[in-house]
Amino acid sequence: MDCPDCGGSGTLPSKKLLVEWRASDIERAYSRSQDKVSIDVGWLLSELRTARGALNEIIALAHDVSDENSIALRIRFIANRALGLYSSSRVSPPEAKPSS
Repeated sequence: MDCPDCGGSGTLPSKKLLVEWRASDIERAYSRSQDKVSIDVGWLLSELRTARGALNEIIALAHDVSDENSIALRIRFIANRALGLYSSSRVSPPEAKPSS
């Protein structure tokens, strides 16, 4: 039997795809009823998708700023930590400069 996450390929899809698959599975499971829990789960999944979309936009804007800008680098690192767009081996946190 093939793995439901990798389809037998032996490699997992991106974190973005895994999160969306799981969110869709939860949404399907709770969409059959209209009780308070189902409504709350639907709202929470909507908020999750909105927040992930905003983080994607933020990381894109941070890429548009000069790579020399330490704030932009920190924003990209923090957003990536939440989204998992780049492997952690390729991305390391920038050095924080002490404030004077």
